[in-house]
Amino acid sequence: MSLVAVPRQNFGCGICNQPFPSRELLLRHRRRAHNRMDGRVECRYCSYSSNHMATLDAHERKHTGEKPFGCGTCGKTFTRKSSLNLHMKTHMQRRPFGCDSCGRRFTQKVHLICHQRQHTGEAPYECDRCKMRFKNSSGLRSHKIKQHPDS
Repeated sequence: MSLVAVPRQNFGCGICNQPFPSRELLLRHRRRAHNRMDGRVECRYCSYSSNHMATLDAHERKHTGEKPFGCGTCGKTFTRKSSLNLHMKTHMQRRPFGCDSCGRRFTQKVHLICHQRQHTGEAPYECDRCKMRFKNSSGLRSHKIKQHPDS
């Protein structure tokens, strides 16, 4: 029997670049070393801060694109467990919100409203940097990350 060397995965602090052997140790370091005086922890990518690491982790996934919550039915992935829970309703039969233009049905009224913009052309979300308009907030957020990463 021979021993095989397994490389240790390092988790680096995005603020001071210090490496840690586990995510738990990294999170403990970030709470202790980079906690603000008011008890809030800052995002590694922008000026957002939160009192709760779980909330900050979910926020930072917007920047990294990590989507650890997957639907067992269709495979779609999400940054937040709450988003997965809402998505699971799409696999149920009950879709009470119907589009008057095409008949497509939705589980949530907000999804119907966003869908109706396909028919009306409405784009209420505007980039404050270049004035480009979007039909939904996620399109605007994605645009800002790709086109204006310094903001």
